[in-house]
Amino acid sequence: MSLSPFRDYSNVFVVDHPLVQVYLSEIRDRNAEKSRFQKVTRKLTSFLVDRVTADLEIEGGFTVETPLDVQAPAFRLKGRVAMVPILRAALRMMEAAEDLLPRDTPIWFYGAKRDEHTFRADRYYDDHIPNPIPNDFQMVIVADPMLATGGTAGDACTFFKERGAKRLAYIGLIAAPEGIKHMQERHPDVSVYVCAVDECLNDRAYIVPGLGDAGDRGFNTD
Repeated sequence: MSLSPFRDYSNVFVVDHPLVQVYLSEIRDRNAEKSRFQKVTRKLTSFLVDRVTADLEIEGGFTVETPLDVQAPAFRLKGRVAMVPILRAALRMMEAAEDLLPRDTPIWFYGAKRDEHTFRADRYYDDHIPNPIPNDFQMVIVADPMLATGGTAGDACTFFKERGAKRLAYIGLIAAPEGIKHMQERHPDVSVYVCAVDECLNDRAYIVPGLGDAGDRGFNTD
């Protein structure tokens, strides 16, 4: 598995892997069943989490005892990681991230609802997110399946910077060029990891060809 930088952006990466292409094809299909959509979303998220955490700092200097009564070198993260699913669409992504990230990883829920007329998203939930964010966090990962206009992700990153996050990264399934441009203009220091960059946004600010509304499809609602 490798990462392909997107255009001239040094911190925007597309996960390059044959299985990613296969799984994307599955969830783009309008006839994909809800259960399959959910499962594939989790699979794709696993690829993203693998890449976004690839350069986390770890530390050693201690051991664990194996079942063979032998001491083995052990390692732990040098600083903690927090996972932030943007409600509600990213809840399926959260499930996959929890399986991969260390057991002490907190989940901070960030709720934003899009106005279908202005396409702007207003924050409605940020309970239990510490203020300020403790210094022992080396990364905060913001997750949302679709990076469309970039407004929601951009606002979330601003929110976490104001609370003292030292390093932010975004993971998503599919992005539009407009969303990437927006993020680069507002947060050029935030790394973006996606599985695909599609053609454009339509007049309803949906990604084309996209996969529809990830929240509705993931939770079987209209």
